[in-house]
Amino acid sequence: MAARGEGALVGVGLGLLGLVVLDHIETQRRTRALERARERQRTRGILLSFVSRAREYDDRMMTALATPAIYDPALGEAARRDPWSFLNAMVRWVYREVRWTRDEVTFGVSEYWQSPEETLASRRGDCEDMALLALRFFQSAGVQAFRIVVGVWNGGGHAWLETADGLFADPVRGIVVRGRPHDYEPALMLGGA
Repeated sequence: MAARGEGALVGVGLGLLGLVVLDHIETQRRTRALERARERQRTRGILLSFVSRAREYDDRMMTALATPAIYDPALGEAARRDPWSFLNAMVRWVYREVRWTRDEVTFGVSEYWQSPEETLASRRGDCEDMALLALRFFQSAGVQAFRIVVGVWNGGGHAWLETADGLFADPVRGIVVRGRPHDYEPALMLGGA
């Protein structure tokens, strides 16, 4: 009899252990879901903040985008001869020659969109300044297809360049690739074709 009673107790104990484990698994699942929801909320907040600041500077930026680039025949010829090498060279030049600096450090404000001429003269800027400068180089070579994209990358607001047919350029990272990398989340597209 005692053996049967002990077996029943062990069965009840295992049943309770199973319930505890299932409860623990469910708690972990809910915790992960809550963490993912919080991360999405945080990302949305960062993005909304960055986009709203972009819109605050919209007039200034649109003026910079609308200012006609002076066509440079030598750049145009290089772009026609080997477009991929030209785009890479321009993006890598901006990456190497413009020092990424927060606007708080450079200008004492949280966001300031420089004109391409200001960025070129100071050789300092953040993501949108570098993107605008690269865009100006492309326009000077007659490459009109790129547009500025504002969104989220690496957990914060970011700006980069894209074309409608899938070219992607990020002067902050010095890359030109086909197709937007999965860790970039676009929110707003400005200028270009």
